[in-house]
Amino acid sequence: MSKAARHRGGFTLVELLVVIGIIALLVSILLPTLNRVRKQANAVKCQSNIRQIIAGMIMYSNENKGWYPSVAGNGSWTVGPPTDAEASSDWIHWHKQGNPRGTNPRNLDGSAIVRYINVRGEKLKELLRCPSDDTLSRFSNIMSAGSYDYSYSLNDRIGREQWNKPPVANAAGQPFRSKVIHNPAEKIMIAEEWQPDDGRWIGRKATDAAANPDFLTTRHAVGQKISGTVFNTQTWGPIKGAECGMCDGHVELISNNQSNDPRFWDPTIK
Repeated sequence: MSKAARHRGGFTLVELLVVIGIIALLVSILLPTLNRVRKQANAVKCQSNIRQIIAGMIMYSNENKGWYPSVAGNGSWTVGPPTDAEASSDWIHWHKQGNPRGTNPRNLDGSAIVRYINVRGEKLKELLRCPSDDTLSRFSNIMSAGSYDYSYSLNDRIGREQWNKPPVANAAGQPFRSKVIHNPAEKIMIAEEWQPDDGRWIGRKATDAAANPDFLTTRHAVGQKISGTVFNTQTWGPIKGAECGMCDGHVELISNNQSNDPRFWDPTIK
């Protein structure tokens, strides 16, 4: 075999550059598709998480004479921080700091719905987080009870700031019974907040939302570009991007403009 024939098996620099260029072109074409598929897969996982949480809420209610679990706020209920007995009905025991009337920090596995969803430990943490949610970005937003490292919050109007017992003196601080939730298919039970700092989401009328924001996320928006990193009610308001679990058990995308309508969060509205 001649010397020239032995060298014909290699690539020239031009050929290598052409191959690299083709690969780069294919990657640039496929990358948006791959990102879109990943986003869709994350949304499906998020929906599955919320459905499981809602199922736990409903089973809890069925076993507790129609009362839902209570919201898990920053340790301050209507009348002071809760005792351990009161806190046992919190839907999520996320608190990492002490409670003046209890023995906190609480154990996440002690959350009120755990026995119904039968998930604990790291799997429970995974269930309580949307795979598209960067919880590390919220570490600077730390309440006195600690950082809230999860994605979902319970509607304050359903799990009011009081434990799951029939009314006492404070009628404004008790959860609702399931039988008084009107049009459950329209009422948000589990909200996917934009920057949650505790386990409660407070629905607001449009006139109150700017001063008291509990905004919904836009991370699951389809076909809409989200500009900026600071919430903007004008540009973000109409965007349906939050997976929210409704009281009848289904999950749907909700916008902030919708969440400003009491029909979506006030269980007494028919």
